Amino acid sequence: MWHITADPAGHPRRALFAFITSLDEVVALFLSRSDAVMLPRHIWDDLRFQLELAIGAVSTLKIFLTALLLAATRYLRKRAEQLRDEQ
Repeated sequence: MWHITADPAGHPRRALFAFITSLDEVVALFLSRSDAVMLPRHIWDDLRFQLELAIGAVSTLKIFLTALLLAATRYLRKRAEQLRDEQ
């Protein structure tokens, strides 16, 4: 069974991190030309109007690599627990 632990003290830190990482787009928008398009908006427009196979391939690769990383992390944690229990 999976156990998910929520850290209430960490929520303000997460909110601050999300705010700071999104702030760079706002600053870039004010410093750039008025007709400049930010990357997330450009990708969204490409997805909606120009369906390309490259976008689907990259998305599939990212999902696969994320699943592989999660599986490796789970295996390593389980292996560490087994080694700890043997001692």
